[in-house]
Amino acid sequence: MGLLTVLPAPAAAADGKALFAKHCQACHQAGGKGLSGVFPPLAGNPNLVDQPQRIIDAVLKGKSGALEVNGVTYNGFMPPMNYLSNDDVAAIANYINLDLAGGQEKTDAGAVASLR
Repeated sequence: MGLLTVLPAPAAAADGKALFAKHCQACHQAGGKGLSGVFPPLAGNPNLVDQPQRIIDAVLKGKSGALEVNGVTYNGFMPPMNYLSNDDVAAIANYINLDLAGGQEKTDAGAVASLR
């Protein structure tokens, strides 16, 4: 009779879509469509395409003041979410850039750590 060795499952990668739903969706709405005049859309936002550093910076430091997306001015307030782990911030940034904005540049926890 042999011994069976059970190895722990590898840690699951942070799920950017689930993290977005938990931390971002209340303001930026489902699918990142935004709230007109207050919270800008992330989906199809040309200012975010392949700009993971910009996304990471906004998640970590928050954002306030007027900004324009697709000809519409938004003037809401986004609180900093620097309590999130580097892995979680990277997952959110990748979800926003790759799935919502249509970019192709992926980021990682190391890039997040360098921007803290």
